[in-house]
Amino acid sequence: MNRFATGQARVGALVVTALLAAPMVGAAQRRGADDDWCRNEQSGDDRGRACVVREFKVPATAGTLSVAGTNGGINVEGEARGDVRILARISANAETDARAKELVAAVQLNPTLDQVEATGPQTRNREGWSVSYRLYVPRALNMNLRTTNGGISLHDIESKVEFRTTNGGVKLSSVNGDVKGQTTNGGVDIDLAGRFWNGEGLDVEDRLIGIDRLHGRSHCRHHASRREGAAHPERRGARRFLLE
Repeated sequence: MNRFATGQARVGALVVTALLAAPMVGAAQRRGADDDWCRNEQSGDDRGRACVVREFKVPATAGTLSVAGTNGGINVEGEARGDVRILARISANAETDARAKELVAAVQLNPTLDQVEATGPQTRNREGWSVSYRLYVPRALNMNLRTTNGGISLHDIESKVEFRTTNGGVKLSSVNGDVKGQTTNGGVDIDLAGRFWNGEGLDVEDRLIGIDRLHGRSHCRHHASRREGAAHPERRGARRFLLE
């Protein structure tokens, strides 16, 4: 298990929070540039496949947004905006293209006031469907992100964020606030912009692979501790990184 953590770096910080708190404004099937996102799903086998990108926009107000991925990744970009833009890539594989299209059409995604989560059909042998997200959000939006078999990426965010993924990497860049998260079997890539952490702190844990890359904060101190875990081999060589 590997952990990276930063301590509190300012006193009396004002944290502005935001949430998806209004009904969905609109949804649409997308073409053009998002076709490349679907093409990334293609493989060389003879399985039937289908993919579509749906778009949603909702207003943002104070609160916390929960996002649950389904066998896919979650990519979050902070922007100067007053709403939340959600792109959802829904893909499926089956024996035939026709069956795969049926699966995609049966996936339901209706963002509520505080949650983005898809529901979908039962699958037969060697069938499956997945949903990945790209979210463009106010930088101060509080979030809770969960997924499996997909990575989590955060860029240009200053808020309270909790995240967890299994079988997916984590990439953090230009983040501040109160950020806590964990991955199992994915690896972690952290790129910290600026000289000081702005907010409560950063605590990131990788339970198997470890911290792959850490850039930024030239003034930081690096602390490491080692312990043997005979009963838990995945914990050997556990580390904790602190920025002060």
